[in-house]
Amino acid sequence: MHQDHAPPVRVMPRIFLIGAILTSIVAGCSPPPTMPENPLGPNFAVTNVPPGYIRVGGDYTCETVTTDPGYYYFNEQLQRDIWVVATVQTGCTWVDYYAPSGTEVPPNWDPQDPNFNPGGGGSTPPPPPPPPPPPADTCATTTDSRGVLAVRSMVDSLVAAYNSSHSANPRKEVGGYIQRLNGELKFVRVEGAAGTSNCRFYYPSLTLDVSTLVAWFHTHPFTPNERYLCAGAEETYLPGLTGGGSESDWVYANSISKPVYVIDAKDIYRLEYGVDQDDWADNPYRWKRQNGACPVNNS
Repeated sequence: MHQDHAPPVRVMPRIFLIGAILTSIVAGCSPPPTMPENPLGPNFAVTNVPPGYIRVGGDYTCETVTTDPGYYYFNEQLQRDIWVVATVQTGCTWVDYYAPSGTEVPPNWDPQDPNFNPGGGGSTPPPPPPPPPPPADTCATTTDSRGVLAVRSMVDSLVAAYNSSHSANPRKEVGGYIQRLNGELKFVRVEGAAGTSNCRFYYPSLTLDVSTLVAWFHTHPFTPNERYLCAGAEETYLPGLTGGGSESDWVYANSISKPVYVIDAKDIYRLEYGVDQDDWADNPYRWKRQNGACPVNNS
């Protein structure tokens, strides 16, 4: 158990202290020249020393301290948690220091001065553990034959595009495209062409290598059943009626012969090209969004 207390001697915080009152009165005591054994005997309070700790030194100071169940402190020299046992007398205190067995303690180690540099020796702290690896850039449980939603960075980028779209004042659809370059997917937002609004995204004229183009995307900054104004007319957002895309979205996918991903507040849809209008509502490519996690396959 680690606790913070005021140390009985000038040491770093986080010390463990065990105290006992001596029956004799000591007046005007002064520190012994070296480190004699504890006046109560070498086995004083050893039952309270952590397993595997051994005595590495002691101090004598004439300060009044109160008894305490014990505490640790981290010693910079030894780079270890040091366990301290204090024997309290009237006006004077004896302190025993315990370190983990195997700690290399230099002969001139001064436990009262945690900043004292012994100039060699001491325990070399182990190197810090390596940082944990970054999370894998994969959504292995998300099934997307186009591969876009199986890549976590693509999912996060789509969600970020939606957040930008929804938080804009006024709301405005955001869009762009996804390429595969050197074997990796690249997510690119583009500025909507004239006429882009909260209910329409017009892709600008771009010069792209079609062989690298995987898909287009844009946002619908609404929640299903939300009422909104589009070109002055009040409408209700009902993506399920047309498989997640508007009529113009499906027409666009057919015109460019590339899929279009659409993301709204609840779902991500993929509109494939070549789909008959009668089948739009039955679009099977729909995934439920999850905040900070991979999308869930449509069941």
